Amino acid sequence: MKWPSQSPDINPLEHIWNWLKADLDKLGSRPTSPDALWEWLQAAWGRVPMSLITSVVDGMPRRVAAVIEARGDATKY
Repeated sequence: MKWPSQSPDINPLEHIWNWLKADLDKLGSRPTSPDALWEWLQAAWGRVPMSLITSVVDGMPRRVAAVIEARGDATKY
């Protein structure tokens, strides 16, 4: 399958990054250095709920079908 132009629609990591960004927003302050960001990301990755990962993986066939139906254009995902 050629990679469609709207590849974020079928990139499962995009959904995990969205969760991580929301988790970072809850802190109220941002990491102030690359090392602090790395430490935060390592801790946050451990907090990602397995249910989120399962949901993203289980939803991949639906996402791929939507991208195919949209002929590579944007989808609701």
